Amino acid sequence: MISILHLQRDLGITNGITKYIYQLSKYSNKDFNHHVMALNCEASELFTKNSIPLTIFGFKKITPFNIIKIVKTIKKYLVKHQISIIHCHHRNFDTLCWLLNTYFRVHTVTTVQSKVYKYKIISYRSEKLIAIGESIKSHLVKYFHRNENRITLLNNFTCEKEYDIYESSTITKHGLSLDKNKRVILFVGRFSKEKGIDLLLKAYKKIKMTGSNIALILLGSGEENNLVEKYHNDSTLEIKVIAPCFPIIDYYRLADVVVLPSRVDPFPFVMLEAGYLSKPFIGTNVDGIGEVIENEINGLLVEPENENELEKAILRILNDEKQAAKFGSALREKIVKSYTSKRIIPKYEQLYKSLVV
Repeated sequence: MISILHLQRDLGITNGITKYIYQLSKYSNKDFNHHVMALNCEASELFTKNSIPLTIFGFKKITPFNIIKIVKTIKKYLVKHQISIIHCHHRNFDTLCWLLNTYFRVHTVTTVQSKVYKYKIISYRSEKLIAIGESIKSHLVKYFHRNENRITLLNNFTCEKEYDIYESSTITKHGLSLDKNKRVILFVGRFSKEKGIDLLLKAYKKIKMTGSNIALILLGSGEENNLVEKYHNDSTLEIKVIAPCFPIIDYYRLADVVVLPSRVDPFPFVMLEAGYLSKPFIGTNVDGIGEVIENEINGLLVEPENENELEKAILRILNDEKQAAKFGSALREKIVKSYTSKRIIPKYEQLYKSLVV
């Protein structure tokens, strides 16, 4: 039995890293025992109801005032549960484990999910680094000057069994006060400039001016809540704002198109989930989105910052159901072939074993 302790700052309900840790912990084979520690955990129910050991520190961030308590808690946990590997999911924990390596006496892995800058000397010092996309791997090599031999490319993945859990829909258009013939645009994720929520709102407002029979569902929250609320308060736009919740699969099922106009997005789970459910997907041609979406083949790519191009792409999907279905079908085929837990998790298990053998 190999025991792994996952360390993360925040485990939010719609946070991709939360899904990543949860699915990896739940669906690894019986030779691996996963534990989770986080500073904050909005999604604690997801872990506890699936019997994944979870410890919450209750701090917003690591500071000089709480670091001793955090270190002692980790050290005690390592000994008590005979942890062989610490798997970090945030740069702060990666640095902490590196600085206290002789104190912890444990193997370390860090998954890099985003492009960050500064602190080159003390960042990403784990024995093994996992890049979730080609853009992240390139960033680690070019910006942080990390040796490629330490980096393993393991893409994010979606889990087939999670969809089986929620076979029947509980969320309906009627329940959301939407007409049954209403076409639905769906956005899932953090309300932020990084995710392009402002571009989507502007494009959507233009589309509504044409009189189209559509509605926009925004599932998430974030630093742009005030902007979202401003558009939401305009009754002519018909925008439904849904707070982060479980499950979200039913909202995908309602969607006629899933849109993610990110400015930066290394390898979004929204793209994988939409694809697995055969939903037509529109994304910006950045990072991991461009690694998976082949324009005009399994979805549509638009240039970042271009709300006019985004508007045209959305209207094209909504006005051509046959083409939309082809895009959705092609994307599902690609996701099933390359980006499911059945394909990816065994590679993690192989990596874990290579550290302790």
